[in-house]
Amino acid sequence: MTSQIRSERGGWNPDWEIDGNCVPAARYTDPAYADAEQANLWPRAWQVACRTEQLLEKGSYVEYEIGDQSILVVRVDRDTIKAFFNSCRHRGTTLATGSGCFERGMMSCPFHGWTYRLDGRCALVTYADELSEEQRDPERLRLVECQAEVWANFVFVNMDPEAAPLEEAIGPGTRWADIAAIDRMSVVWHRRTVFPANWKNALAAFQEAYHAETAHPQFQTEIGYGDPGSFGYFPDEKGCAHAGLLPDAVFGEEPADQAAAFYRFVSYSHGLGDSGQYSDVDVALAKKVSERPVPKGSSIYAEYLKELYAHAAEHRIPLPTPTPEEAAHIGSTFLFPNLVVTPIIGGAVAMLFRPGSDGVESCSMDWWSLRILPEDEKAPEYAICDVDYHDMEAVGEILWQDFATVPRSQKGMRARGFEQLSLNPIQEVAILNMHHELDCYLKR
Repeated sequence: MTSQIRSERGGWNPDWEIDGNCVPAARYTDPAYADAEQANLWPRAWQVACRTEQLLEKGSYVEYEIGDQSILVVRVDRDTIKAFFNSCRHRGTTLATGSGCFERGMMSCPFHGWTYRLDGRCALVTYADELSEEQRDPERLRLVECQAEVWANFVFVNMDPEAAPLEEAIGPGTRWADIAAIDRMSVVWHRRTVFPANWKNALAAFQEAYHAETAHPQFQTEIGYGDPGSFGYFPDEKGCAHAGLLPDAVFGEEPADQAAAFYRFVSYSHGLGDSGQYSDVDVALAKKVSERPVPKGSSIYAEYLKELYAHAAEHRIPLPTPTPEEAAHIGSTFLFPNLVVTPIIGGAVAMLFRPGSDGVESCSMDWWSLRILPEDEKAPEYAICDVDYHDMEAVGEILWQDFATVPRSQKGMRARGFEQLSLNPIQEVAILNMHHELDCYLKR
């Protein structure tokens, strides 16, 4: 009965069809479309549940919630992470909430005491002799498992036992992010906020630079940053996409212009705390190279990289060494359905978007600052900081500007006179590709 109800609520409406570069607004405002996502997208798509740094000890766990589903991600042993539906096999009671560590390596139901090992096997059934032999079947008692795999220390889960492996699902996008050695990066901080917009609308602000001139005027007026056309767009398969930042094109043609603009960009971004990419060291190195002439035949970015690698060698920081052609692809990477990673050499910021409690016009956003640390330096103790999206000091000016404009977009999408989004087929191609990939799930 439950599956029938979900199937009916998750059915496809022809009014949601994409028309060329136009996407129906109902995909962002219609509760029925959110139901279709809940029925057909989230149960079948690979999605980030947590970081491996949250699962360092045997028995440590994190509860991941998406819509009405709760999944426990558990460290079984040094080499194994598993994910289970958070539901006791007796009467469905959730076994744990939030995060923590299971005592004695056992998961116990707080209602009737049924107990499970970390690998999902049932270890204790209260008054088991009163149950039938069929009820005591070990396979029937085992917790129902979800798929769990790791990429770049992000733990992905998938509720569909028939889903293709993670690498096949996100590989088209990760091949570019891997150039920046994301897997070597540690979490510097993890922040979270909730704000009034559909998760896809919030995500879209980080899938394109089309809005930069208007929503973030400081990039041109205060930094001298180039126009969005300086980004090279590379759409990939399965809705993934990435935009390679081409520094020499972005920061001007003249060496003096490059130097001044590059330093302002790095110091401004770091000072706002919005990107999470640039460190104190990055700012110091950018300042150092901006105060000397750029050698003929070189560029400010090339000179910055020389200083960066010299610093890394001195402090034993295992930076990647991409070729110039590979480095041109290092930029913003979107991994379907809801993760954006924007690496530079040595660091990155990652952003994750999920539907909120109403499933339609609210969402949660997690974002991480990631850095490649010196080999002898320990990462900061892991903690999640909940922030108010209104608080510019907490989120940084650039994100604050996005948080100010995206809810206005969401409000405008509800207007009776607004029927569809008219997307720029060049600069907003990642958004369009994402919707086509959504159709592969929702139109089943």
